[in-house]
Amino acid sequence: MRRHDWAERMFAEIDRSAALPFEWGVNDCCQFVARVVDAMTDSTLVDELREHYHDEATALAFLVDHEGLQFAVTSFLGEPVEARTTRGDAVLFEGGEGFSVGICTGPDIVGVGP
Repeated sequence: MRRHDWAERMFAEIDRSAALPFEWGVNDCCQFVARVVDAMTDSTLVDELREHYHDEATALAFLVDHEGLQFAVTSFLGEPVEARTTRGDAVLFEGGEGFSVGICTGPDIVGVGP
């Protein structure tokens, strides 16, 4: 469940993450979304993800084990909802180097990539 101040916490985490370089297992698309969701809900997704991967090799193995990014994200966030995307939703999208996951900020999707 989202906190009462979830929007402020979401944007604060997005701003904090913008200063970080891309790094597998630290600041990749899944870790970014997990940090934002954790900030909005007080969940512990980042800790759970770190149990599964910590660098590029283990991240790619994690994706293979889950049969791709969509199933990996679904295993942590639940089944996708076929509805209008709103601010604060996690979004799977196709970017310049394939699929990625990001956060809807309203008019935009914010994500992290190499």
